[in-house]
Amino acid sequence: MPRASHRLGWHALVYVYWGVRILRGVDATPEVRRRAEAAAQWLTDLARASPSIAAVTHGVIRGLVATQLLALGRRQTAGRRYRPWSVWTFRAAPTQRGI
Repeated sequence: MPRASHRLGWHALVYVYWGVRILRGVDATPEVRRRAEAAAQWLTDLARASPSIAAVTHGVIRGLVATQLLALGRRQTAGRRYRPWSVWTFRAAPTQRGI
């Protein structure tokens, strides 16, 4: 079993690796970005028909969809931590209904 110091070291390396990729804009391919945009629009459309919806996603796509939801005028009211089984909550702007 790896020692805690080794796990911490790997955690730091992965954190820096993904942070640099995000800052450089190479954390996702153009196709993945298009899918995130489509998913955010789909969630927004679903939210017009239902006051509460849920989506289960993986880390990278979760961040991309969240960014798109914000671009579509949603407000994030909770979350934005990349922990397993974390919950991110979005609400519609005051003049919108949904997410």
